[in-house]
Amino acid sequence: MVFANLKDIFLNAITNIVLHPRVEIINIPEDHKTITKGD
Repeated sequence: MVFANLKDIFLNAITNIVLHPRVEIINIPEDHKTITKGD
């Protein structure tokens, strides 16, 4: 089950990168970046 969860997280990360251009990711506010890093 742990591996399944890791796979879902990995796929979600890939999906987020694909759906959001790098420029948009770079422009995310600092506060949001900190929250994402904590995750």
